[in-house]
Amino acid sequence: MKDRIRKIQEDKQYKQQDFAKLLGISAASLSNIYNGRTRPTSNQVYAIHKRFPEINTDWLMYGEGEMYKSSDEDADSKKDSSADNSEQATPNVAAATITQKPEVSQVLQNVLAGQPQTPRRVETETKEIVKIVDKRQRHITEIRIFFDDGTYETFMGHKD
Repeated sequence: MKDRIRKIQEDKQYKQQDFAKLLGISAASLSNIYNGRTRPTSNQVYAIHKRFPEINTDWLMYGEGEMYKSSDEDADSKKDSSADNSEQATPNVAAATITQKPEVSQVLQNVLAGQPQTPRRVETETKEIVKIVDKRQRHITEIRIFFDDGTYETFMGHKD
């Protein structure tokens, strides 16, 4: 996906810093995506989709189809936006396109549909390893108590 994001930037003729600013992310985040250090988040994909609704989301996410939506898809998109007269028409079109792909997570579908994300708690399992070592039983042989006046007392334990 990183190569396709770079292709959008080059096709639209933006400098990397300007493209990052346009998407609402830092230039370092975009650089990390391009270098393969991090993968694009669902919010970043949504930002690209929102800023460039003419980009085919199947192409962006999976490399399937053409970079730009066909004229039929554009006509459908215009019908939706004129019927709704709201900004939510474009995310709904993207969500409808992506729901055809079963491997897309529910969180990504919600983001593209403009629905808020709820934080998920990740459960981790911790294993406790107990190592039993044969050791000779220890016994107390002596206890010393020191007092603030410099003296001390010694108590001797029992020897078995």
